[in-house]
Parts: sequence; structure tokens; C-alpha cells
Amino acid sequence: MPERTTRTQLRIAAIGDLHVSKNSQGAFQQLFSQISEDADVLLLCGDFTDYGLPDEARVLARELTAAMKIPVVAVLGNHDYEGGKPQEIREILTGAGVTVAGIRAPRSQANQLGVIDPGEGTKIATFKEKPAQAPGLPDSPDEIFASMGNYVFTTKALVDIVSLDAEDQNSHHDIGGSIIPALVEAGEAHVYDFTTNKVPGSTERDRAYWRDVGSLDSYYDAHMDLVSVHPIFNLYNREWPIYTSLPTLPPAKFVLQGPDTGTGMAVDSMVCAGSIISGGTVRSSVISPGVLVQPHATVEHCVLMHDVVIGQGAAVLVAALGAAKAGLAGRHPGGLTCH
Repeated sequence: MPERTTRTQLRIAAIGDLHVSKNSQGAFQQLFSQISEDADVLLLCGDFTDYGLPDEARVLARELTAAMKIPVVAVLGNHDYEGGKPQEIREILTGAGVTVAGIRAPRSQANQLGVIDPGEGTKIATFKEKPAQAPGLPDSPDEIFASMGNYVFTTKALVDIVSLDAEDQNSHHDIGGSIIPALVEAGEAHVYDFTTNKVPGSTERDRAYWRDVGSLDSYYDAHMDLVSVHPIFNLYNREWPIYTSLPTLPPAKFVLQGPDTGTGMAVDSMVCAGSIISGGTVRSSVISPGVLVQPHATVEHCVLMHDVVIGQGAAVLVAALGAAKAGLAGRHPGGLTCH
């Protein structure tokens, strides 16, 4: 029988005719907060300002910023055009020039991360790139609020700030060291708390999974998690599949068996398409596409990247091997051969 597919439901809340005035500050925060808990997306169906005035739009923007934790899609109504400034209304409501994904991290890692100091609502008060020291959070002194390195810009904000930065002779021309702090100073940077992200099919154990793989140790540890019996990073959640570019390659192959050639086998490992385990033994490792492990070779607790070749009789233990520099031998250009 064909496999039953799981359908994911998207909860949409729709409201209209809010007619926000200059005196509506605080009137909608409780409503927006409740919608954030009960829905996945909010649709504002027009006439959210009373007379289409920018000051009215600013009040609504503050209400949304203070309470909303889900995406908002809005369509202007006739009242929103009444003041003759619909473009300014749009710009005010889109608000954030950049939204930075943030997550709690150990304070000891502050010198490896961008550190966010949250301000009012979702606004970022300050942003420091890899500071030597950073204060802990008020409710958790041993933690910081860290940038995940994921940014969503409006086109205008990105073009404008990059153009200004290019003309600044004193700038480091770095996104975390220059671009984001400049948008914070301009009041255009907001933070998205990744722990509030709702992924269908996730569990308490794998919810809000994220790792900074900027160091070799953290990169290696994240891969070793994948080959554990019960990995924290769940690749098997069919309600939220991970789509990636899959090369057209044959399935992984395990060949040769016997004392003369060795037995091609892999245990507690992930072996990708196009790889050949030819008389070698792989244990507790991640094997990328196109890897060749030759007879009597041993690979244990390793991360092997594309097209690496482990030569006959070689033993590779606790290593991460990537593409070699030009000139080293391999089955394909850039491949690495270990003997």
C-alpha cells in the first residue's frame, strides 16, 4: 500500500477594521499576544489605521512589535489610503530593516558569537560581535542571547546600509562588526527568538536545535551526534523534511569479504550515496558522497568529506578530513588520498 503522507496544518488568524488611532497605544497588545499563542500566521485584512496617518501606523507597529511572535501578512484597506501616504504606511509597518535570529548560549562562548542585548519588544538595544566579555542575562547570569548568524533584510535596508558602509573608510566591512551594529543604531534591527519557533513533529529534546559550527571541534561534535543511537538533531522528522541538493549518484556500496581483502562494512555510521566501502571498516563515522575506503583500511570516529580516498591498510581515527589542495591525489579533482 502507498505510504500515508502527513499533512501539516497551518493556523491562520485573520482580523480587520482595527482602525488604530493615535490614542490606541496598549489597546491591542493583549489581543496580539493571544493570537501569537493560538495561530501560526496573522492576516491583517485592511483598515488597520483610522485615517491613514503615519502616526497611527507607528502606534500599530509598536503594538505588533511588543506582542507578536508569529509572521504577519497585511493588506491595506481604503482607510489606510485616506491620508494619501500608503507607501509611508507600508514602510512603517514593515519596520525592521533586519531581523536577526537569536538563541540563548553559554556566557563562556561570548567571544565566539555575536551578542544581542534585547530592547523594547523585539528591538535590539545593542549588538556586539565576539566581545571579550559580556554580561549575563537578568534571569540567567551564565547565559547570553547570541546571534545565530541568520539575517532577514528588507531589500531597501540592505542596499542602503551596504552602500553607506562601502563609503566608510573606518568600517571593517563585516556584517556582524559593521552592518548589524549600524542598523541597531538606526533603530531598524529586531531579533527573532528562535526558541519560539514552532516546527511540526519536533519534540522537547530536539526543539530549537542549533549549533555554532565555526570551530573544528564544534563541527566534529555536531557530526558525531548524527551517528549516535538517538541524535539530538532529528533528520527523520517526516513532518518537517530537510531539503537539500542531492547529486545524481548510485547508492552506497559495500564490497569484498574475506581475510585477504578485508570485509567492506560500516557500523554506527552514515554513508552517503556514491561511496564505496571496499574491504575497509567504518565505525561511528559520517561518510560523504564519493568517498572510497580501500581494503583493510579502518575509519573510526571520523568525518570524511566529498571524494576523500582512504588508502589500503590505512587507519584514520578521530579526524575530520576535507577536500585537499590542488596537487594531492584523488579520484576526482580536489579529492584527498590517505595512506
